[in-house]
Parts: sequence; C-alpha cells; structure tokens
Amino acid sequence: MSAALGVGNAEPTVAFGVFYAKLLEEGGAWAADKFYIGKISVGPSAGRDRSGSAAAVWEAQVVRCDRVDEINGENGGNGAKVCTGEARRAMMAAANVVGVKSGFTLGEKETFYGTAVRPEEIRVGLEDAQAKTDEALGGGRGGNYVYELTVRRSDNVPIWRITRDCGSGPDSDVCRDEERWTAEISAATGEIISRSR
Repeated sequence: MSAALGVGNAEPTVAFGVFYAKLLEEGGAWAADKFYIGKISVGPSAGRDRSGSAAAVWEAQVVRCDRVDEINGENGGNGAKVCTGEARRAMMAAANVVGVKSGFTLGEKETFYGTAVRPEEIRVGLEDAQAKTDEALGGGRGGNYVYELTVRRSDNVPIWRITRDCGSGPDSDVCRDEERWTAEISAATGEIISRSR
C-alpha cells in the first residue's frame, strides 16, 4: 500500500478516499450484507499534518449488525435504530508513524451494541464536507484539521464533525486564532447543522 500524499503536507499522509475505499472493501468482505459503520476519525498521529481531507492515521469502527432494533424516540418522535453484533477496529497509517503499523489493519472482534449506519447512508464524503465548511467558515490555508464521523443517537443520521485548529505546525503563521472553528455537517444531506468559533 502506498500512502497518497496530501497537497502541501510536510509529512506522508493517507488521503481519506484511499482509506475509505479500503474500508469498504475489507469491511464488506468481513461483514457481507450486515456491514455497517459505527464511526470514523483521525487516529493517533501527534505532530503530523491533518489537512486537505488527509491524515497520517485513520481509524474506523467496522460493524457486523446481526440484529437491528428500533427504540421509540422521545415525545413520540422518530426512534433510533440500535445494532447488536460485533465490531472491529480498522486502521490505516502512512509510513513512519511512530508506534503504528503502516498500511491497513483490521483488529480483533468485540461485542457491539449501539448506533451505526450502512455505508450507502454516508452520501456526502469528507472531501465535500470539508469544501463546504472551508467555503462557509474560511479555511484551506494553514492549520490542522480534526475529522470525525459519528452516528447521531436520536435518529441515526451520520454526522461529520470538522474542527480547524491553528495552534501548531509549520503553517501556523498563516492561520490566525480567529480562523479556528468547529462545524457539524450531515453526511446524509450535506447540510451544515452547527458551527462555532
């Protein structure tokens, strides 16, 4: 596996699209038609560039849902769907990340009970979510990003949470404190749900 380099990154990183394609391939091979995703995030990579929808380490929770139960929502609203089954931790790392094996790995099985979504429910990829937030809130030059996809417990909507941090790294001189922000974007519709500075 060769890591795809992010544009302008000082150190090797894995493009999200490369990681996600491998996640779908390996997760689908393991869980077949019961394949769900519980979460996606950047992994442990202190001091490494995280920008341009790329990171030195990616992690995800691959879920095999053996049973899906609906739980009534509060005040008669739509309920959440809760998955019972098994999960495995997927990880993909660029070369030379201290303490992490490079390439794609799929960890041991563990019991899972919680919210997860089928991959086809994630209709807005990280690249599009970042482009939308950068346009709305400013970004794309300097700073590091933290990327995370979680599944909202109340209605099982997948949500991208993108945080722009300007506190460290070689580009910190071109990213001012007032350019820090956090945004949540629906991975189902692309709508920006919340934003804060």
